[in-house]
Amino acid sequence: MKLGVYTIEKTLYEGEIAELIAHTSTGEISILKDHIPLITRLVKAPLVIKEASGAEKRIEIGAGFLEVQPENSIVVLVDA
Repeated sequence: MKLGVYTIEKTLYEGEIAELIAHTSTGEISILKDHIPLITRLVKAPLVIKEASGAEKRIEIGAGFLEVQPENSIVVLVDA
């Protein structure tokens, strides 16, 4: 899957991932390959990115939005 995490000022992350774990306004979600299209609001909490290599990264974010697009593409827009 392709993931892009952006603020107004900069790109926080771009790359291929295996899984994304995010905290939404209604709870925690995990996004895997072939997830259905989705738009949801994110709350202030770390994004957990599991890369295809097995490495795990955490990015501290403010509130924002997450969109799962067709063709395994995820866009995350967040406050700094």
